[in-house]
Amino acid sequence: MANDIGARPNPAGQRKPSRWLWLLTDAGIAAASTVIALLGLAVVALMWLLVDTTTGTELAKLRLDVLKFAFGVVAGAGAMAALLLAIRRQRHTETAHQLAVDQHALSQRAQTHTESDAAARRVTEQYSKSIEQLGSAHAAVRLGALYSLERLAQQVPDQRQTVVNVICAYLRMPYTLFSVDHDEELNDSEKAEQIASGQELQVRLAAQQILVRHLKSEASEQRWFDIDINLSSATLVDFDMSDAVVRAASFDRAVFRRIAVFDRAQFRKASFVAAHFTSRVEFRQGIFAQEADFKAANFARRADFNGTRFSGGADFTRGVFSRDASFRSARFGGPAWFGGHLKPDVTSAESASSGTTRFCGRAHFGYAVFDEVVGFADAEFGGLTTFEGARFRGDAGLNGAMAVNDAASGDSIWPDGWTVTSGGELRLTGITTR
Repeated sequence: MANDIGARPNPAGQRKPSRWLWLLTDAGIAAASTVIALLGLAVVALMWLLVDTTTGTELAKLRLDVLKFAFGVVAGAGAMAALLLAIRRQRHTETAHQLAVDQHALSQRAQTHTESDAAARRVTEQYSKSIEQLGSAHAAVRLGALYSLERLAQQVPDQRQTVVNVICAYLRMPYTLFSVDHDEELNDSEKAEQIASGQELQVRLAAQQILVRHLKSEASEQRWFDIDINLSSATLVDFDMSDAVVRAASFDRAVFRRIAVFDRAQFRKASFVAAHFTSRVEFRQGIFAQEADFKAANFARRADFNGTRFSGGADFTRGVFSRDASFRSARFGGPAWFGGHLKPDVTSAESASSGTTRFCGRAHFGYAVFDEVVGFADAEFGGLTTFEGARFRGDAGLNGAMAVNDAASGDSIWPDGWTVTSGGELRLTGITTR
């Protein structure tokens, strides 16, 4: 082993030349034939000397045999030379073939590398051109840029998240949906603004559709997997993410104009902090694998969470439900927070001002299941409220929760052990877990 230290390493896969390859050279063939011939002649000479000691009739016969042997030796030497020549010819043929194969493989690698470089340049050029076109003042050009990016992402999977990031960034840009009273007469400036707003709306709707089209849950070639979307502070119009599957989604401070639909959507992680839903919103049979964060979310119209599964818990502290809110048959696999001061990261001093969740319309929690702790501390129920069939498997906190207006009427259905005082305060008077 010591002798190997400092020795020149043999490259992996490279064979050392055989020591016997010199036999295939002209000198090697001549040397091998000569050696065989000399050995044969030496034997013939020895045999001839032995024959000379013989007398009589056997002498002629033995000499004839010696001559035959001599011719055989010569023939053997020639055969050896022919064999070595044939081996050399075969080796040359194999070597030439291997060289051709190696050359072809090398050319293929070079071609693949060239094609890869060309494809990368095309991707870069297409991406750069699309980004430039997104800044165009003409809506048609912006539309073309979006569809060009979609085609790029479809053809090059590695670029999908980048394209999604660009589309989300476009939707996060400030936008005001133009609205006007039909009886109001518009001046030229307002008409131009209305046209521009309408054209931009079509571009934004196309951007939304591109996102949703490739996030659908059905398996197909159009589906883009493991995608994160960031639509924080975006203005979204008629947003429909039904059946979409998203790894992580941020809608913090987003404004949803008109209806918003998330039926059967699946989120690994989702945040709707301070989101504003100006019209009806539907999350029916949706799935939130981790905590769903709806802190300070504002629901101006009906909010429908029927059958939704909150596997990692849900946080609706400081949320405002201006109209009906329905959580019928919803499943809360983790902690559910509809109030403040029971939550570990909110102090009692903060709860009164920061933890109130208000249900201004009807609140429907019928047959909902709460697997862990649920906090309604400081929550305010203002409309008809029902918890019929709801199951609480963890502690329920009601400190400071209030039932006012229709919620305080006898038509509201509260869980067993919950009572409403004459002043409208909700209290626990019995066991509420089962």
